[in-house]
Amino acid sequence: MRLFIALDVPDAWREAARDALDALPAEARAALRAVPAERLHVTLRFIGEYPEGGVTRLEQALDEQVGAVDLQMALGRAGTFGRSVVWLGVEGDGLAGLVARVEQAVRAAGVAASEERFSGHLTIARTRGRMDARQWNALDAAVRALPAPPRSPVHVRSVVLFESASEGGALVYRALHRTVG
Repeated sequence: MRLFIALDVPDAWREAARDALDALPAEARAALRAVPAERLHVTLRFIGEYPEGGVTRLEQALDEQVGAVDLQMALGRAGTFGRSVVWLGVEGDGLAGLVARVEQAVRAAGVAASEERFSGHLTIARTRGRMDARQWNALDAAVRALPAPPRSPVHVRSVVLFESASEGGALVYRALHRTVG
């Protein structure tokens, strides 16, 4: 099973993602594939392949280490990374602490420590293909010129363990477990 732990996003954030992409110049929009609204989420920890028989242990570790969540979060400015990703920033007091608790939980469930540094973001689009430096710089400038989205604060009450699977050639995310909030 391919797993990750994330925060669900509210409809207001899905609309903000769409609005941000719609505000880009036509040339920039043409170079991007929007992340489907139903797959938008804020990844707290990518796990990758994990044995199906160990999922219960992972769910228990999340409940024990993360437990109830009580965070106010809001969207921030747009940005890019990796010459392929367009994102909206995610801000919130306590987000770093939540990520640390998630990391403790996955380690308690036998997952190796993450070598990636967490950066709160909502991936809203990916490039359609390779871009040369001029194309990428133009896209990056257009994204960074976007106005900040409306501060749509949300109250986060749980984290979600998701499975990422391919069904009929389409990528789907299935919520397997939510921490008790």
